[in-house]
Amino acid sequence: MHAQVEEQVAEGDAVSDGELLVDVAKQAEADWAKRIEGLGIDGVGTSYADFAQWYSGGAPDLQPYFDALWDGTAMGERRPS
Repeated sequence: MHAQVEEQVAEGDAVSDGELLVDVAKQAEADWAKRIEGLGIDGVGTSYADFAQWYSGGAPDLQPYFDALWDGTAMGERRPS
């Protein structure tokens, strides 16, 4: 998360416990970063500056990512059958 956004959420009154929300979001970000790295999708760490060159090689196969979104997440619990 961006530091300024973290501070605004943690100190704001939009939610009852902004600090907890920031902690949970940061943990989710770290957990998903690990999951995504483990999916073997080529170029996951590509920077914004290098994106156009990376993408010119063709669209990546993102199916493992989409499968991870549905597997064991709230999205999967709400997925229509």
